[in-house]
Amino acid sequence: MKIDPNSKVFCVAPWLSLNINQNGNVQPCCASTEVIGNVLQENIEELWNNDKIKEIRKNMVEKRPVNSCITCYQKELSGQQSLRQIFNDSLFEHGSNYIYNTNEDYSVNELGFIHWDVKFGNKCNFKCRTCCPSSSSSIEFETNGKLSIHNNFAKINFDRIKPHVEKVNHLYFSGGEPLITEEHYMMIIMLMKLGRHKKDDFYLNYSTNFSVLKYKKHHIFDIWDKFQNVFVCTSVDGVGKRGELIRNGFKWETFVSNVRQFNEVFVNRTKTHQLRFDCTVQALNIFDVVTLHQTLYKEGLMSDINKFYLNFLHGPQNLSVWILDKETKRRAKKNIENHINEFLIPNKASNDMISSFESLIKYIDLAEDDHLIPDFVKQMIHLDTIRNENTIKTFPELSNVWKTYLDKKNPLPK
Repeated sequence: MKIDPNSKVFCVAPWLSLNINQNGNVQPCCASTEVIGNVLQENIEELWNNDKIKEIRKNMVEKRPVNSCITCYQKELSGQQSLRQIFNDSLFEHGSNYIYNTNEDYSVNELGFIHWDVKFGNKCNFKCRTCCPSSSSSIEFETNGKLSIHNNFAKINFDRIKPHVEKVNHLYFSGGEPLITEEHYMMIIMLMKLGRHKKDDFYLNYSTNFSVLKYKKHHIFDIWDKFQNVFVCTSVDGVGKRGELIRNGFKWETFVSNVRQFNEVFVNRTKTHQLRFDCTVQALNIFDVVTLHQTLYKEGLMSDINKFYLNFLHGPQNLSVWILDKETKRRAKKNIENHINEFLIPNKASNDMISSFESLIKYIDLAEDDHLIPDFVKQMIHLDTIRNENTIKTFPELSNVWKTYLDKKNPLPK
């Protein structure tokens, strides 16, 4: 079978990556919209050769775009590096033998998922405005007044993937919040018993809100110190009160303190123990993303100006930057241009970092969804009411959005 790894649609994920969601649903990666099965109902061996995953592989080999990969295609269209490109760059060399041994029916004889994105459950201490009940137990309780059976899935998910743990060499924990999840620590202990923490080719990766460093008898820095490669993506969407409104539960001072502690503890291991700041760019923080980047760097929290990642929000759609009116978009783009010219370039940011912000400027104009402004405003007012917060007071630069809402004869909810 002839496979072109340089194809514009090819991705290693359907061969090398396993993404398990909080409810047991399995996808090739976190960006894919295709659920190929559920580990609560099928074993992983069956999932990794079922008709859905084989069809994805077939389309990629035959160089046909895959509908469920639209998120990556959109990022590439705006000029931003996609997860598809990241996976190809980081995983292909380690797993090319699995890919090239694909059968004629697009099945594989040996499971090759060396990259795992594991979400053991939705247990989370934050209520982010861009999140949902399935990813946050706090939002689930706020929405429904109770926690559902989803909270029992963590142990089942753990039991299903446990037999395959020796396969993985890129392990990515997300959530929920992994640093307060019991099964995360159970997996860590298992890996250490297998001696994986001593291996130079084993990579431990996280997406965390970085609010809690101690869980029961564990301090996460003590654990990370034992592993050879640790890459931590801290989720932060704004400075001070602005970040605290977007991510309810977030405390700026606690975040700053935890980042400083990390930098001090791993000061002599900066090549193997890295901290990156991930900002989910959406309607609320389209202006604050610039302030955040500058603050992190100027206050010494981010020693490398390039350790900042822009994650363009695709859903929920009514929070995307695409819903902004034309004037707000114009001001946002000008603000980003100033950031590039007056901050990034003078501080010798990499071409990739500059390109990332240039891509954001392009991304803002990829679609016009201002018809969703009423949905956006209604949701913000609803959350303001139940959380005793004030979106428009916190983000006055969005006054045009509110004005657009009122101009369409929409009365503000009482």
